[in-house]
Amino acid sequence: MSDNAIILCIVLAAVAVVAAVFIRRARRHRETIAQAAAPEEITIEVHPKEQSAEDIYMLRHIYLEREPFKGTLTVRVRPEYVDRIRKITATIGDNHLPISDYVDKVLKAHFDDNREIINALYREKAGELFKTGE
Repeated sequence: MSDNAIILCIVLAAVAVVAAVFIRRARRHRETIAQAAAPEEITIEVHPKEQSAEDIYMLRHIYLEREPFKGTLTVRVRPEYVDRIRKITATIGDNHLPISDYVDKVLKAHFDDNREIINALYREKAGELFKTGE
């Protein structure tokens, strides 16, 4: 056997011994942690506070996740509205809120808030527009 092969065998044996020692220590440590203490029960009480209009707006239009939609559709929007929406999403949304997400959330909120009125007006002409639970 050459000198390099002998040195390699010695190094591999040393690594195996060190690994065995550390594996044994890790097992003991895990057993100690498992036996140490049962997890205590934590109780969290939530005291609802009155939310400001700003908090409600931020939750409803900025932070809440939107449901993905399948297709894209081009809609014409007044340039001054587009400019306002860009400023809102850039400033309030910290440039992390796409314009399409913001518009989607605002439209959903509009439909949720005005469901009964829209249904009543639509019903006069064509029947029911919004189904219950939609």
